[in-house]
Amino acid sequence: MTNYTVLIANGEFPNNEYCNDILSNNPEIICVDTDQKLIEKLDIQPKIILGDLDTAKINKVNNNVRVIQLDNQNKTDLEKAFEFCLEEKINEIVVLGATGQADDHNLANILIANKYSKKLNIELISNYFRIMFINERKTIKAKKNMRVSMISLDTNNKISSSGLQYELNHESLDTFTKGISNKCMENEFTISAEKELILFTEIV
Repeated sequence: MTNYTVLIANGEFPNNEYCNDILSNNPEIICVDTDQKLIEKLDIQPKIILGDLDTAKINKVNNNVRVIQLDNQNKTDLEKAFEFCLEEKINEIVVLGATGQADDHNLANILIANKYSKKLNIELISNYFRIMFINERKTIKAKKNMRVSMISLDTNNKISSSGLQYELNHESLDTFTKGISNKCMENEFTISAEKELILFTEIV
């Protein structure tokens, strides 16, 4: 993903080289109600802080940072951040800190990202996986023997692949476990799907 904006959410921040490489590329950063201690620990300068601001300590924010308070309690801060990106025409998004030890939040954030992936190119980074969302066709750079899993919320979703150990040829994932623990056999692989597909690629 190039020319991307990083959303830093208020979950567990991933601790891996892939995440560090993302931040080292000096992307534009939007903190989604992020704790000030994390901002200081990462030594980052966000362009924007937004959310209901019940976590962010805005009295400590640099004057050059745009602070946007969004009070809608019917949506999570991550939903409000995606809505903001749509309004600002920010289309390439990497989300750090959307997963962690709270399993309910993990699942909710993945499903929220899946919903907005129809209009935005979103990638979530956890400690272990890149989580992407396939809408039609995508080729992903990879490493040989890297673990690849996919989940479709629609059991009638027709999926095809190339470059994986267990290929799909216009097939449906009729159970939620059928697409789990596949393996990449090349330096890249391609997935196409008729409907939204959640893709997990191992960070190695």
